[in-house]
Amino acid sequence: MTSQSASIYVPHWLDDKRVYSCGCGSCGEKIPKFNPATGELLSLISAGCSNEVLKAISLAEASLSNWSGRSLDYRAEMLKKTLVAMESNRKVIAKILSSESGRSDKMVNAEIDAAISYGEFFVGESRRFYGTTMASKELGRFAYFIRQPVGICLLITPFNGPLVSMAKKVFPALLCGNTIVLKSHELTPMTGILLAQCLQEAGLPSGVFSVVQGIGSKIGPQLVGDPRVAMISFTGSSQTGRIIKSQSHTFRMCFEMGGKNAFVVCDDADLDRAVEYATLSAFANAGQMCASASRIIVFDSIYDEFRDKLIQRAKSLGVGTSHDDFVPPIITEDNLHRILEAFDGAISRGGVILTGGQRVNLAGYFLEPTVFENVSPDDPFAQEELFGPATCLFRADNLDEAIAITNNSKFGLTAAIHTDNLHRAEVFKLRCETGVVRINGHTYGSEPQDIPFGGRKLSGNGWREPGTDALDVYTEKKFVSFDHDQTRV
Repeated sequence: MTSQSASIYVPHWLDDKRVYSCGCGSCGEKIPKFNPATGELLSLISAGCSNEVLKAISLAEASLSNWSGRSLDYRAEMLKKTLVAMESNRKVIAKILSSESGRSDKMVNAEIDAAISYGEFFVGESRRFYGTTMASKELGRFAYFIRQPVGICLLITPFNGPLVSMAKKVFPALLCGNTIVLKSHELTPMTGILLAQCLQEAGLPSGVFSVVQGIGSKIGPQLVGDPRVAMISFTGSSQTGRIIKSQSHTFRMCFEMGGKNAFVVCDDADLDRAVEYATLSAFANAGQMCASASRIIVFDSIYDEFRDKLIQRAKSLGVGTSHDDFVPPIITEDNLHRILEAFDGAISRGGVILTGGQRVNLAGYFLEPTVFENVSPDDPFAQEELFGPATCLFRADNLDEAIAITNNSKFGLTAAIHTDNLHRAEVFKLRCETGVVRINGHTYGSEPQDIPFGGRKLSGNGWREPGTDALDVYTEKKFVSFDHDQTRV
């Protein structure tokens, strides 16, 4: 496996090989990709056209019966070999992940570990590919359901944690016997190609897995609108999710979208622990996570003490790409400018920056960890997803007020509460309008074996991918009943 340089275009992956252009003469556009840590041109992406989209879906259609007809053990063994290929190519994968995202070697290796862990989990699920048997009121009837592949799956992945996001989607989809068209995010385009090469090394049949590059607004309508696509899995913004829903021919869609997640600190919390978890939740990956804690709600009696501790902790965070740095760059300069404009807007409406708020004097797109206060819970800054290293502090008199502020959002992805009172924790758990609630922890993160991760309201549509529920996403359940006549024995 070889790495990518700016002198070579980032290709599509079609029919088990790199494809840079279909040769039609009209798809010569190249999308520049810059390294967020340096601002330098990293690569040029093949923008793609309708021919590449049609080719990818046609390949998935042609290879479906072959792949879905293989045994479950065969498919699981192929995934196991893929994990071996990922490990053996770790250095190349880490280099590309680091250059595309601007994160340190430590951070990208943690992502590779997580992606492999998800793969291991779904390989193990091949031994527990469960159906269900059901009792019937009719004598002589045996009833049960079986799982069958959905068909062609369109997987649309985000730029933040691209490899682990792919692992959550690709491994269960392939295990269940589906074929895949992957739309790589244009800000992390090479990651999908590297995964394709690992699948090829493992011996995956040609056409089962394809990657198309390009801007979503240009090639997306054709991808999601093709009637041969049986299922769409999308991780990204709620705005894009709405567009996909309106353009799709399938009702089978698994969406994991944005969040404006609340982190509640009660007056009986372990304050130092709460500060540490709030810091992790707000500033990990420069706040570029759907589960980041962008609203921190603190009981009034401990507000000042918590605020002072959080400010000091935020100031201590290293910004950069070294092993000890915690805050990587913003993915693009445009995103950085958008965040700074949001800061200015919040300040113009009375918001106060307690720490941070400035671009860091480094070559790339770095931003100081930023803490606001005096922002209204109804302010756009407190309501819209920012995707940057910034959070707002809010005061609450009691648990009822904290819950009201938590639920005052169009999003409903995650929330956390820090308390030593189990009664408070139970009430918060039940009344919090989110898909994930964490008690005395951070707002982000999931493990392969976890209860599946996802949200409510504009954060999701009810489906869940991680964990065993991914089998429900990527298989059709077929009810079967068999009647036998006991007199004919």
